[in-house]
Amino acid sequence: MKLTCSFIAMIGVFLAVLGIYGMGNLEENTAVLNEEAVVPLRTVSVIFRKMTENRSQIMLALQHDPRSEYSSLHDHPVSTHLEAIEKNAEEISAAFKEYHSIHQTPEQAEIARRFEKSRDKYVAGLRQAMESVRNEDFGAASKTLMTVINPAFAEVTKELESLMNSIEKEANNISTSANDHYNQLRTIAIGALIL
Repeated sequence: MKLTCSFIAMIGVFLAVLGIYGMGNLEENTAVLNEEAVVPLRTVSVIFRKMTENRSQIMLALQHDPRSEYSSLHDHPVSTHLEAIEKNAEEISAAFKEYHSIHQTPEQAEIARRFEKSRDKYVAGLRQAMESVRNEDFGAASKTLMTVINPAFAEVTKELESLMNSIEKEANNISTSANDHYNQLRTIAIGALIL
């Protein structure tokens, strides 16, 4: 009888330790998921949103062409749009710098490298269009939008989507690993209870 009580007490202690270990493991996996998936996805989303805004700002700047029927609808100078682009570009650079400080898989690092190359083309197009707008050459700015910015934006979008897919895949791997670990702990706990 005394041996049975001692054995049951040992199983109880074992299950308690197993439960505490499992909770600690859950906390660790949650932190890893946040650091390796949530934060990078948020950062990439900010980059994409700001790049989309910049493209929109160029289109809005083109409406300031005095020959445009929409020019009279703007109650602000064209510089408003150009300043917004500059501000967004700084925020994109800061966000990408933050992204580089975050854990990346080799696949994500390669995609990020391709993104930077595509972004360089996009930024060059933006700068070219902005200069044309400053010089009131709206035709040249419009041509740059169509021949440089839009194709570069399509490339950038493709790379950002690849990056988001890679981050999502990593998150699924982390989640699957955590779930497998949970199932192992559960099996051990059930086995201990059956004894």
